[in-house]
Amino acid sequence: MAYGSYATIGFPAAAATIFGLHLLLTGKGETFNVGAFLEETSPYSWATLGVGLCLGLSVLGAGWGIFLTGASIIGGGVRAPRIRTKNLISIVFCEVVAIYGVIMSIVFVQKLSPPSANISLYTPSNYFT
Repeated sequence: MAYGSYATIGFPAAAATIFGLHLLLTGKGETFNVGAFLEETSPYSWATLGVGLCLGLSVLGAGWGIFLTGASIIGGGVRAPRIRTKNLISIVFCEVVAIYGVIMSIVFVQKLSPPSANISLYTPSNYFT
């Protein structure tokens, strides 16, 4: 386990526990209302967050894959120069991941439509969706 994992997992968990205990012991537990937050937040903001994560994480993953693959190709090219150009297909696959993420984010953005004025959130057909 890396040294950073204790700080990245332990500190937020401890902070959330201390914050939750503070709200519980001071009688202000209703201020932390997840249902009200989800009810007030627009679904379109979640959709745009998903599109941004789709695009960002696919490009980040492709860059990480190109970094690791490029480092291995350079290391292999130093030891055996004849295999230098044979492993470029793995970099192409990493680029395909980035292109796939860009295409998916474009498709997701095109599926978003502005809300109409006569939409009601609290209809019987929306209770179980």
